[in-house]
Amino acid sequence: MTTNGVALKRRLPQLRAAGLDSLNISLDTLDPRKFELITRRRGFELVRENISAAVAAGFPSVKVNVVVMRGINDEEVADFVRLTLAEPLDVRFIEYMPFDGAGKQHGPGHAAVDIARLPEVVSALSAAAEGGRQQVERGQAGAVSRAPGPSAAAVPNARAPAGQAQ
Repeated sequence: MTTNGVALKRRLPQLRAAGLDSLNISLDTLDPRKFELITRRRGFELVRENISAAVAAGFPSVKVNVVVMRGINDEEVADFVRLTLAEPLDVRFIEYMPFDGAGKQHGPGHAAVDIARLPEVVSALSAAAEGGRQQVERGQAGAVSRAPGPSAAAVPNARAPAGQAQ
């Protein structure tokens, strides 16, 4: 199940009892002010609390999906990776889809980040690693390319360890 995490905590017992074992929670920033700008709502602290509540409720898979955008949250990659040191989270950096509502791709000035560089950034926080899903101290971190093209070919669901992040 994918959620923005705002109203998640009160539903966790019913979701778990129904057999749900995997949650995807969208969170694009760890800055409360940016959260409000991106989502157009308050609730950053609630979402963070609900992510921890999902882990505490015993969900075997809690994924945090982060859409990485140049100039908005790209400097937070290391901070998101550090979350995996404290909790068993799978942080997935997702390539921004540079399309408008009509399916047209935005020009080269758009705020997309080169997703192929993210495993390099994640690896810089720990021992260098080749692609593939790898366990870190408590969770995982990696990049998922969504758009076709060179980035998608270079990083097919790449993962890198973050066990030594400081």
